[in-house]
Amino acid sequence: MLCGTCSFRALVRSLLLALWAALSGLTFLVLRPEGDGFVARPLRDVAWSNPSMAMRLAGALLDAQRMAAEPEKAELLSLRTATAEQFPGGVHMLPSRRRGQLLQCLCRRFEVRRVLEVGTFTGFSAFCFAEAGAKVISLERSSSQASLARAATRTAACSVEVCVGDARHLVRTLGEEPLPTFDLLHLDADMKNYQYYLDTCRSYGLLSPNALVLADNVLFRGLVANASFEDRGRVGRIVRSLRSFNRKMLRDSPDTEGAILPEDDGLAVIWTRP
Repeated sequence: MLCGTCSFRALVRSLLLALWAALSGLTFLVLRPEGDGFVARPLRDVAWSNPSMAMRLAGALLDAQRMAAEPEKAELLSLRTATAEQFPGGVHMLPSRRRGQLLQCLCRRFEVRRVLEVGTFTGFSAFCFAEAGAKVISLERSSSQASLARAATRTAACSVEVCVGDARHLVRTLGEEPLPTFDLLHLDADMKNYQYYLDTCRSYGLLSPNALVLADNVLFRGLVANASFEDRGRVGRIVRSLRSFNRKMLRDSPDTEGAILPEDDGLAVIWTRP
């Protein structure tokens, strides 16, 4: 009976916190009705089809605000140092301390138990997910970066498995194995193929019905929302792919909705409509 009472109180507290967050001025970026531009909107002004998921997002943001004063874990500080020593040209790819804290809070608020990550780099995000209680399978093309990631995540609270290879093939391989579904898909590599990774995971049944999707760098240096930017090279292909991904997943699809957190080049948080 005591356990039931405690659970009920925790649920009430969570609901009250989420309600307070919904009435606060927490601001997100949402796509304009036409084109690829964004507008900042408070949470309470967005007509969500699945408001309970939006409440969880708001709760995670508030949790992250409370964590802001906490020092970064020693393991993550060590990983920053090791990354700078072994891959000095990629230090800018490491998440900020605030982003790492937010990833943990999102995991907890959305009750994530299993994460599929596309793009490990040196394991920073994977470590954060594992510290929040999620088992992680992470896909990385570089064997040297995967080696550092394995060493860095060895002491995390939950297991992290790093698979080396082309993620386009690895995702299909995972889909052919009898694995439990994933509660969260983290896209953080090869931005031109975000839609492919998500569609493939869905077609192979890798994601749970209410799986959360986090897509990193969806603003890409601010170019995605810059209507005047046009380029025929590699950068232009990335921008066009991200524009298409954002439009489909955040505005045009009848199956999904979400918002973009503008910090650190933009994080799209996407969930399923009811």
